[in-house]
Amino acid sequence: MTHTFTMEVVTPKRIIAPRAVQAMNLPTDDGRVTILAHHQPLISSLTEGRMSVVSPDGEKQEWNIGTGVVEVGDNSATLFVRYADHLPQEAPQNA
Repeated sequence: MTHTFTMEVVTPKRIIAPRAVQAMNLPTDDGRVTILAHHQPLISSLTEGRMSVVSPDGEKQEWNIGTGVVEVGDNSATLFVRYADHLPQEAPQNA
């Protein structure tokens, strides 16, 4: 059984609908941090950079995010960032 938590992203221009995820990896002032289901409560500042998210089916998604804050608790993570842009997935390269 896959353990998930709810991720929500809030920017000044939009709210990205909450979604279930397996994991997320974020750029913080203290380095990168990985959030998993049932993570301990956390509030951390975020730096501009790339956020990786793993969906419940194992698909990895990449986002460019602006500076901001993440709050983790009650099996959810909410990001308040200046911007969040989903990056298109790269097509697999044939050898």
